[in-house]
Parts: sequence; C-alpha cells; structure tokens
Amino acid sequence: MGFTMFLNDRKYRGCDMGEGRCTIIITFAKDIGKLCECYRETYFKLERVIILDTSEHWSKSVANLTNSECNLLVSDVRLLADIYWLESYDIKIEQRNPYLESELAT
Repeated sequence: MGFTMFLNDRKYRGCDMGEGRCTIIITFAKDIGKLCECYRETYFKLERVIILDTSEHWSKSVANLTNSECNLLVSDVRLLADIYWLESYDIKIEQRNPYLESELAT
C-alpha cells in the first residue's frame, strides 16, 4: 500500500508491502510514480518491506545529504519504526552515505 506521511513535519512518500521481518528501504525516488509497483520486484525475497522515499522533502539524493540532514532523517526513521510498532528491523540505503549508515547502525 502506498502512502504519504509527515514525520517530524517532513513529508515522505512510502510503501508498505508484505508481512513478517521488516526491512526499511531508504531511497530518493523522485522519478518513480508508483513505489509499490516499482519496488515489489526488486525486494520480493524480503518478508516485509517499507519503502521511505526522501524526495518529497529533500531535493537531493540520500548520498548528498549533509550530516545535519542525515541526523534529521535518522530521527524520522526512528519515528516511523515507532508508528509501525517495529521492535526490530533491518535498514537498507539505496544511495550510499557513510555518515547516515553509521548513525542508523546505532
């Protein structure tokens, strides 16, 4: 199911597919119309996938976010996990950002 949501007053597009162990995929998908259709095939092996598209709030790729912007995104991902009552989950970032990866790992 596709959705638009605000996390800490920042707008995101998203998609929630499947059931079971959850993986949150963080991406910049500005040119993708329907997230669920596009990502269903890419991540079909995972039990449950939540796609979080950052393009509604930030106009640049996840790889180009500043450290300050990454910290905001980390707080938004944690809020998303709280909203969905996720006790444990994996995170994949489609565009490499070492600072974001290290912050999400903690």
